[in-house]
Amino acid sequence: MIEYGDNVLILLEDEETKYFSEVKKGGILKTHFGNLIMDSLVGKEFGERINLGLRDAYLIKPSMIDGVFSLKRSTQIVYPKDMAFILLTLDIKPGDVVYEAGTGTGVMTSVFSRQVGESGKVISYEKRSDFLEKAKKNVRRLGFIERVT
Repeated sequence: MIEYGDNVLILLEDEETKYFSEVKKGGILKTHFGNLIMDSLVGKEFGERINLGLRDAYLIKPSMIDGVFSLKRSTQIVYPKDMAFILLTLDIKPGDVVYEAGTGTGVMTSVFSRQVGESGKVISYEKRSDFLEKAKKNVRRLGFIERVT
């Protein structure tokens, strides 16, 4: 069941157009097909069909990749195929502690924090305060901020 604070992927019937958004109280997702009042999603189930004004859409539980591509970036991003190579090469697993130099936008930080699990930790360093603030928002949006220092 969808609740406030959940991330949701709104997938239009054409299966190409999609919107990633957090369900916020009083929030409105504005699209060129119509506006969606986010309060109306609370209590619905992932997979349900909804109307987005001019088009119907489906409520999808977003994957990590959906979240990564939805983030605002101001630095170079690591793409999914490279993320997989990095994770496999470093053999990162639950319980590990990962040290990262250069947080950037927090994309790899988020991927590392998911991979280390609840018992692991990611310690990341970023010297630019503007990058660090954006990274904190991005990691929080993907849901693993408690695992990151």
